[in-house]
Amino acid sequence: SVNWSGVRGNETGFLISRSNQPDGTYTAIHTAGPNDRAYTDRNLDINSTWYYRVQALVDEQKSTGLQTVSASTLNITLISDPEFWRRIVIAYPEAGVAQVNGQNLPSYVNSNYITQITSLNLARVFDYENQISSIEGIEHFTSLQSFNFHRHDIQSADISQNLNLTHVSLRDNLNLTCIRV
Repeated sequence: SVNWSGVRGNETGFLISRSNQPDGTYTAIHTAGPNDRAYTDRNLDINSTWYYRVQALVDEQKSTGLQTVSASTLNITLISDPEFWRRIVIAYPEAGVAQVNGQNLPSYVNSNYITQITSLNLARVFDYENQISSIEGIEHFTSLQSFNFHRHDIQSADISQNLNLTHVSLRDNLNLTCIRV
């Protein structure tokens, strides 16, 4: 979130602009109301830094005073399949559940930790266990050497970015038609 203060009381709004460089070109992204004091920028790339400027507006005229603030997004990885995410968090609690302001972010894990995992065993043992239908996000497990993934419902597996893999077992994935290595 971008927060601001130091208002005079005669503002009719605030113009928020963003850049990916501190001295770069700033693009207006939002006009906040006169009583607003914060703006949350959403849908940004993970693990990136952004720079913001907030200008007071008085009758659509921009103030001349500018302050630049920076904010960095979390270093997290999206795991799109809810069951895949759940199994990772259970098997590797150190991966943690990514949090913002103490609130869990379902479907995300801590990228700093998952890049250290060398073995991932997500074999489905019992029929009553939920099946995983996508392993999107596996490419971020860059240290992975062993991957056991049995009896699930994936149609494709892209492990082409897992350059350290020496053992892969995708047994009994009956709908698996494409493996990219």
